[in-house]
Amino acid sequence: MKLLLSLCFTLALTSIIVHPHVAIAGVKDTVRSQPQQPILGIADRRIVPGKRVGAIVKTTTHSDLMKLFGAKRLSESKFYGVEGELELPIPTTTIKFGNNRELQVIWKNSKRDRVFMTIVRDPDWQTKSGIRVGMTFPQLRKIAGKFQVSGLGWDYGNSVSFPALKTNPFLGMGIKVNADDKASEQFPEEYSAVAGDRLLADNDPRWQKLNMRVSALEIIYQ
Repeated sequence: MKLLLSLCFTLALTSIIVHPHVAIAGVKDTVRSQPQQPILGIADRRIVPGKRVGAIVKTTTHSDLMKLFGAKRLSESKFYGVEGELELPIPTTTIKFGNNRELQVIWKNSKRDRVFMTIVRDPDWQTKSGIRVGMTFPQLRKIAGKFQVSGLGWDYGNSVSFPALKTNPFLGMGIKVNADDKASEQFPEEYSAVAGDRLLADNDPRWQKLNMRVSALEIIYQ
């Protein structure tokens, strides 16, 4: 009997050593039970043109961003906008979510205590009507109606405008668009025809070949 009990004890001890994550009655698995730190800043991903991108408003500070998203997701750089728009270069904080998904917070000053603009490059953030990064031209037209696009590849290019609207429901939000990464190589004639200082209708047949999509939303705080 003593030999049998000794053998059972040895087998049980071996199973614990070989399988360290086997739960032991009465012992709390502290490694697995540790809660993940929530990202407060993604609880609300609604974009309100001119007012907010989730919890990011014009009075948001750099310290607020650290609390909302965590310091590890933030990186600092400079933003070079169109000459004359602001004193350049402008301090910028990028919030990274992985897989080329990010928000860029453009500050009004070097203190980083007031936001001038937030650039959205993540399809998880959208307006109440559903405008988001990654939309095709037909999808955007279905929500916003007819629009025009400034020619690709210059300072004021790649931008959507709504000249037919008496009042712009997207005041405070710029919509940027772009062609597929390989479009200029695959369809050089079509790409050249829609590049430069010009305005083109959203239903121009050349857009379809270029696989045009919304590439960014620029929220300028009022």
